[in-house]
Amino acid sequence: MVILPDLCPNLAMQEAGEETVLGDFDDASLTHFGVTSTFFRKDGRFMVRTEGPAGKPQEYQIDYVFGVDPLQQYLIGFPGGRLQALSLAWDARPQAQGGQRWFHLYPDERISHDDELHWTQPSQNWNSMCAECHSTRLRKNYDPATRTFATGWSEIDVSCEACHGPGSKHVAWAKRAPGWQGHGADKGLEIAFDERSGVRWTISDRTGSAVRSRPRTGDRLIPHRSPLEPRDVDRPVQERQMETPKKKPPMKPTPEKGNKVPPVSSRPQPKPAAPPAKKPK
Repeated sequence: MVILPDLCPNLAMQEAGEETVLGDFDDASLTHFGVTSTFFRKDGRFMVRTEGPAGKPQEYQIDYVFGVDPLQQYLIGFPGGRLQALSLAWDARPQAQGGQRWFHLYPDERISHDDELHWTQPSQNWNSMCAECHSTRLRKNYDPATRTFATGWSEIDVSCEACHGPGSKHVAWAKRAPGWQGHGADKGLEIAFDERSGVRWTISDRTGSAVRSRPRTGDRLIPHRSPLEPRDVDRPVQERQMETPKKKPPMKPTPEKGNKVPPVSSRPQPKPAAPPAKKPK
């Protein structure tokens, strides 16, 4: 079995830079089903030349990195506040283990530019598909009228509060502030994960899936509404109310880019059958 490494949550997402980018951007290239992508540097920025949404090669700047081990992915900014996850990733494992190379996330498929799995399509959009699990207290801030995002976060990565909730009571406990004794049992943590203390996950050579070292003893973690959504108990009520999204009338369905199926309202409707002709008497 392969032991999964202990990863630091604050590396879940980072700005692209010399200290964070692991991939080879020294004019490295990868050809996948006839599409050649090149990774290079330009004016101190990390760049990639690869197939764009129109099916033609374009140059893109790497804005953020996603993860560190066993692979690292890269996010690219698009109009409308969108970030798209590149389908070319860096294998961060040691070379002796087959790593230190670029690879395609769909190694056995040709993903064309109009395929829903292409990295420029909505299915590979960071704002709606990835962000919630990689940043703390994420607000998507999607505007359906303009179809744009103004996504924000409290912290770019997975902070302590992302899993344990607001930390003010824990800080009071740690500093022995007045009233700290009331938090002695739980150390001021709203959500504790001690049920998994000492538990390790390994990859089974037989199934390829992760296996827990010992069974769960309860369901305390199951109802946790989101492992990365902080609690609001320590936040001012006015702030919570300001962030409550206003209800908007439902929008009429519109076809997404690349969607060949038109909305029901625009589909040609069959004409009613003509009544049978009367036979002459």
